[in-house]
Amino acid sequence: MIDVTPRGVVEVASFPTLDGCYDVAWSEASDRLVATAGGDGAVRLWDVAAPPRANPLRAWAEHAREVHSLDWGLVRRDVFVSTSWDDTARLWSPESPRALRSFAEHGYCVYSASWCPTDAEGESGRERLRQRPRKRDKTHQPPSPPPPLHVPSFRHSLGRLHV
Repeated sequence: MIDVTPRGVVEVASFPTLDGCYDVAWSEASDRLVATAGGDGAVRLWDVAAPPRANPLRAWAEHAREVHSLDWGLVRRDVFVSTSWDDTARLWSPESPRALRSFAEHGYCVYSASWCPTDAEGESGRERLRQRPRKRDKTHQPPSPPPPLHVPSFRHSLGRLHV
């Protein structure tokens, strides 16, 4: 973690990992908390102000493959979502030792998810889902991307989640 100051770039904190880090997301509730998406399938929560031996605060290992992206909730700022190449998205809270919910409706890798900032109560009742083709036909042009699929929404006071 770095900070840009009038005197230049300053390292604020660093955290060792055994595998790649695919995404970093700052908490919407606290400027001390940051979550990371690991190539080892783990989601970790770090406190940039805590001493190194106190970190990570939590390490969740529920994804079966690489975790590709993270996004903190915009309405309820104490939750975030992760997406993975194991075909799932998962909802987390820093207070919970396990995922609050798993979205396993996807047929292939889930590359990203984001909270909808304009529909705080999820009134439209839809989540957007995109799937990527499993294989490409090597003798012809690559297939065009499939059209968006829609699944029933996760309607809750958390807001609308786009996966």
